[in-house]
Amino acid sequence: MTIRIKLLILLIIVAIISASCKHDYIPDDFLNKELYLKRQTINWKFTGHHDTTESIVSTQIIDFIYDTSGRLIKAGDIQFIYGNDGKLIATENDDNIINYNWNGDHLMSVSTHDGYYDGGSFIDTTLFNYSNGIFLNSFSTNENTNTDFVFKDEKVVAKYITHTQAGIEYCDSLLYKWKDGNLISIQTCSSFPWSNYLYVREFSYDNRPSWTSTIHYPSEYLFVREITQFYSSYPLFYYEIFPWRYNCRNNPVEFTERTNDQVKVTNFQIIYNKEGYPSSITGANFSIQLEYY
Repeated sequence: MTIRIKLLILLIIVAIISASCKHDYIPDDFLNKELYLKRQTINWKFTGHHDTTESIVSTQIIDFIYDTSGRLIKAGDIQFIYGNDGKLIATENDDNIINYNWNGDHLMSVSTHDGYYDGGSFIDTTLFNYSNGIFLNSFSTNENTNTDFVFKDEKVVAKYITHTQAGIEYCDSLLYKWKDGNLISIQTCSSFPWSNYLYVREFSYDNRPSWTSTIHYPSEYLFVREITQFYSSYPLFYYEIFPWRYNCRNNPVEFTERTNDQVKVTNFQIIYNKEGYPSSITGANFSIQLEYY
């Protein structure tokens, strides 16, 4: 066998080995590839429903639809409606409608019409106040709720909420800590009847891009979601079962709740696709499958 033939065989072997290893390596630029979430399938597991120990699984499927320019126009049952200038002017979900009211580039208020409560007559208006173009606080006609915000490096670090219920004024606060673009803790400080009650939520993250960034929600929708999600009789004790926040860089892998009475830790197992985004997430009583465009 000549040297030339031996060299040719060696090159072929190297090429075969390289090809077989190619799928095990994810280039850095793949992790920055912009994806669009197509479908989110959530499987819930409930135990002891209706006084039994039988496990019940419920499935929820949310499809995401975008227009030709990449704007989100539908997420499940929520429709996103835009004006001629491209700004979000309304979201509709059955009889529930939120209107976005603008003054130039500033979102000045949102009006919420909830078709479920009080025979469809419930309407809440939340006003937004600015100083030199910087957002300061909001006021909601629901329980006369006023919320003051403190920002650092464009991240909210504190919310101070004052609301009135049955003629009594309550003052509550949420304190936020951030690290590397991720929210690592929220501490609740509440007024009566839980003035001495400690409630802290802590988060640990992976180093992969957050799947929530692939939904491409309008920024004004996330802004409104952030500053109005705590309206209820006891606003500070509301949190979503999925502790993913839409302005975090990575995905939480551990969620810790600390109270006066106990410490509860929930871990999440994540499977990633070749672009580095989660394709499957499993928690204590749920699993999520994620499909992308």
